[in-house]
Amino acid sequence: MMSPIQKRLSILVMLAVLGLAGCASAASPQKSEGPYFEGSGGAGIRVAVLEPRARGLSPAEAWLPAMVQGALAGDFNRYSAMTVIDRQNLDRILAEQEKSLSPYYSDDDFISLGNLTNARYILAGSITKTAPALFLLELAISDTETGERRASWPPEPCTLDDLRSMRALKRAAAGLLEQMGVALTQAGREALERVTTSEAAAEAALSRGLAAQKNGAVTEALSYYYDALFFDDSLREADDRLSSLSSDVSRGNIGSIRDEIERRNAWLGLMEECEAFFASHLPYELVYEGELARGRVNYGTGLADVSFALASYPSSGFQVLRKIYDGLTGTGKKAEWGFAQWPLSSPVFVDESGAPSLGKTMTIGAELVNEAGSVIASKDIYLVNPVSRTISSGPAGATAVFEDVPVEELAGAVWVRIAWVNGLDARAIAESGYIKIREGRIDRGQWQLRQDILRNRQ
Repeated sequence: MMSPIQKRLSILVMLAVLGLAGCASAASPQKSEGPYFEGSGGAGIRVAVLEPRARGLSPAEAWLPAMVQGALAGDFNRYSAMTVIDRQNLDRILAEQEKSLSPYYSDDDFISLGNLTNARYILAGSITKTAPALFLLELAISDTETGERRASWPPEPCTLDDLRSMRALKRAAAGLLEQMGVALTQAGREALERVTTSEAAAEAALSRGLAAQKNGAVTEALSYYYDALFFDDSLREADDRLSSLSSDVSRGNIGSIRDEIERRNAWLGLMEECEAFFASHLPYELVYEGELARGRVNYGTGLADVSFALASYPSSGFQVLRKIYDGLTGTGKKAEWGFAQWPLSSPVFVDESGAPSLGKTMTIGAELVNEAGSVIASKDIYLVNPVSRTISSGPAGATAVFEDVPVEELAGAVWVRIAWVNGLDARAIAESGYIKIREGRIDRGQWQLRQDILRNRQ
């Protein structure tokens, strides 16, 4: 039988990417010194990896091609001696030549790109949605000099989870490497197949950021780049793109600015996008302690109180918000344009604009669950994270008390479950990335948070 700790439910939501099982970084990682391949490993071969063209994907799935591209480029770089043109260099080369590739690649496109990058081989393909959560992945490597197909991965049915977990991409990478003459060792095969949650989450966040930036969603892109670095702080591409986009925002370079009205409207659009994004992706992380503390016991009635601590912490979302605020302030036009009180005038970030104490209330529904999965007690909890006029936020904590729980219900294993936040149930949160939630230890060494927990007994 599982222990109570093992059976506790822990919800960890990182912008809807944490159901993944693993992937390789898109940022052309360092070649491993391990014995991943035999012989030359394809030394001397230069290959460019393109995004597969998308067919039938929904807007919410628009990041999948970038994930396929990044994972394959990373695996080719790591598990062979080939020279792989990484995505940033590929983008830079195309930008310098003022050239873009059609979603429907032709032989002329491949030849042109091969000439620009000095890459003899082009890896391209397609990802086609055939049914809800069902896709076909097809890939091929073409020789730009002869026009011949050097390697191929025939259309393989795969689920959304196969793609997000990188299982389908790992199989494709192994098959394509073999056809390119790369003989993986046993250690290489095992390493290629090995996936981790953090790698998958980082790759997914980076890919979502790329898709968002391509669509002009600045706030969303910045947030996902921060998330990618949270999962893998060595992910160079995420760091580079975050720095570049942050610099653009800080300089006020957020679009084609022709006159003052257009400039103001561009900033207004960014502010509206920022508010819309954070209304559906709270800039906080919710942490709760699964260990229950015993409280008052009424021996006459057989009822008892049990409690647990929880806290909400500001996430990297406030770094994104601060960058946008600093960029807007740097225009010198904030007050003139009518934006002097933004973002503290927005109900997205504070309950009441201009109040002496600024903050945003979060309502959390917690449940006490027994071994049978039945809810034996529930509790509504209210947390108010302070927001300062310098556009930063602090933690808020509380001790949540389940009152008058029958003692017999506490005889077996029981655990805490976060059921909903601001009226949105846990399943919807997991699908949308509304807020990050996890079970963990709370740092009571923070004075304000410690005081909140002692005072805020709910």
